[in-house]
Amino acid sequence: MFKKILGYFKYRNIIKDNYNILNQRYRLKFDKRYGRLYTVINVPEDRQEVLKTYGYEYLDNEVKKYISSIEQYFSVIGLLDLVSISKIDSLDPVNVLIVLRYKYKKHQILIYVMSGILLLTFSILIITGFIKLLLFLINFIMVI
Repeated sequence: MFKKILGYFKYRNIIKDNYNILNQRYRLKFDKRYGRLYTVINVPEDRQEVLKTYGYEYLDNEVKKYISSIEQYFSVIGLLDLVSISKIDSLDPVNVLIVLRYKYKKHQILIYVMSGILLLTFSILIITGFIKLLLFLINFIMVI
């Protein structure tokens, strides 16, 4: 279990280190809040006639080529074993949304819950310490 949780941090670090290439070469964007990579594949105007002729088979082929090229790069940077395709959705006849995420989603949720609990605990400790300091100062001033 801890290996999968640590894998999420590895996933985020690899994306952070390679974000410029992922963004420029593959037009992938990183959603920090949910830890997802996403992009929209669109068919250029000069190929839309081919799309009209062959329909969704052509669009599926373009998506498969795109995913294949991403998988090759992910293999090089060590991200292939940590990523899975979350969603492939057709936005309109010429645009397709592709969303990639960390492979073990339940562990990612566990990390967010644990982070929230830790943040809440530290906040309570800081507030408690501040209140104790105020009480000490009030008692010190009363004695003088």
